[in-house]
Amino acid sequence: MSYRKWGRVVRWENGVVVRVDEAGEAREEDGVFIAEPIEHSVPLSDEPTLPPEVLRFAHADMERLIVSEGVAVHECDGIRWSERTRRVHVSLARAPLRATLDLADFDLDLVRRIDLRDVRSRAFDRIRLAPHVFASFLPSLIGKIDLEQMPAPHDGRGLPVERRTVAGAPPNVFRPSYRVRPVPAWFNLRAVPFGAIDRDAPEAIARLDDGLLVIDEGRTFRAPLDDIGIKAVGEAERWYPYGAGSFGAEALV
Repeated sequence: MSYRKWGRVVRWENGVVVRVDEAGEAREEDGVFIAEPIEHSVPLSDEPTLPPEVLRFAHADMERLIVSEGVAVHECDGIRWSERTRRVHVSLARAPLRATLDLADFDLDLVRRIDLRDVRSRAFDRIRLAPHVFASFLPSLIGKIDLEQMPAPHDGRGLPVERRTVAGAPPNVFRPSYRVRPVPAWFNLRAVPFGAIDRDAPEAIARLDDGLLVIDEGRTFRAPLDDIGIKAVGEAERWYPYGAGSFGAEALV
């Protein structure tokens, strides 16, 4: 197995813009994984850019904001493909609370909804998870609810990702970086819808370090979550970069 990557990323992190060109090769030799840089000899289709309105984004509780866009060309055992990726990582903090969120686009409306001021603690009998919150749980729900792998053009070897039921060993491999050995993984997880979503249930709009941030009748609460027992799942909506990809959907816990 021989894998090569040529890429360019522009990243904005707490007010600092960083541009990175990267080219590397990974290979297996007698069971030993080797990764090393190579010459940046493959032209890229275009330049990654960041929209000014995202760089001006502000939030009263902002702890960290990392915004990036990258373009890359990949090659594995004679198969070559290209991709463009966008990522946003947000961490909001107001002691003792911290909320995190990961997105695959530059729409920050979800972040604007999170308010860590005047948060009280309360337990709920049922909670309606917003799609982006449920997506963050999906990789940990393999084997617990019915899931599907949704199709994609390429996995970490350049092979197609086919739609199939999540069961047994994953048929595809995920490669978060050329510097690490690819691992078997399920791509683009989607929960099979079931049950009925209670539209009147309080809504969880963010994950906290120790629970959920829940809105109920206009008030904000920290709700503990010892066990995520899924009672219902709606239709998939938006893709999020958790694991090798997760589709968010409303869910009832």
